[in-house]
Amino acid sequence: MAFCGLKMSDARRQTFFVLLSAALVLLAFTPIRRLATLSLNLGNNHLSYIPLVPFLSAALIYWNRKKIFSKLRTSALPAATAFMISAVLYYASRTIGTRLDENDHLSLTIAALVAAWLGTFLLMYGSVAFKSGLFRLLFVGLIIPVPSRIMNAIVHFLQNVSNAFHDRQFASGRWRSVYAAPSVPAVSVFILLLRSEAQNVDSGVPL
Repeated sequence: MAFCGLKMSDARRQTFFVLLSAALVLLAFTPIRRLATLSLNLGNNHLSYIPLVPFLSAALIYWNRKKIFSKLRTSALPAATAFMISAVLYYASRTIGTRLDENDHLSLTIAALVAAWLGTFLLMYGSVAFKSGLFRLLFVGLIIPVPSRIMNAIVHFLQNVSNAFHDRQFASGRWRSVYAAPSVPAVSVFILLLRSEAQNVDSGVPL
């Protein structure tokens, strides 16, 4: 394994990755703080899951660390591509992003941060490790706030589906049963995902 013409131990790769990740967090401290404030605001229920994402992603990666980090190398070209995407997103956030609302501006900024972090992973661990942990790495992308237009479209679609379903239930005399059914919060979905992941790790099933 070589990096810039020098052989690099796995421990050194880990160290560099942690340092570069910390540098990214420091550079993006202001947008991260804005994202935290926005997601913890009780008026933004659709973003309330975001604070859980980094911890869940870290747990998923840790549980599958032996498979993900079994073959480490440097993948300079994929990393450069990810860094380029990050630069484009950051430039967009500094230009057209200034004319957007806070949610959409953060979408661009946080997307740039995620792309840079994925580029750092590719640089330090390589494409083989990236492919092995693809789902768990892309899971981090859930910290990107959904752009307002997309969110509005999703909400509008779900409202239409819900209204149509309720009308059908009402017409068939089962209106009460619709509202008696308990809803499943997003946190429950995360818990089920983690439970499934833990069962797969315990049983030795490769993911």
